[in-house]
Amino acid sequence: MKTNKELFIVKNNKTNKIIEGGFEDKKSAKEKRNELNKPLMEKYTKTNKPKKDSMPPYIIKMGKDHIHYD
Repeated sequence: MKTNKELFIVKNNKTNKIIEGGFEDKKSAKEKRNELNKPLMEKYTKTNKPKKDSMPPYIIKMGKDHIHYD
């Protein structure tokens, strides 16, 4: 029986809610985060950069099974 470790999670930074968890590697968590942030980031280019308060809301955090989890 294989257990699913939750090393990384995708979290909404503005509401502090976990959107999706159960990622065993950071690469797959980044893919999910980029997929969620894509509609927001499409309007920005290299010359039209987002302001600090309008940064994408979805971020990657360490999950409860990560060795450095607080």
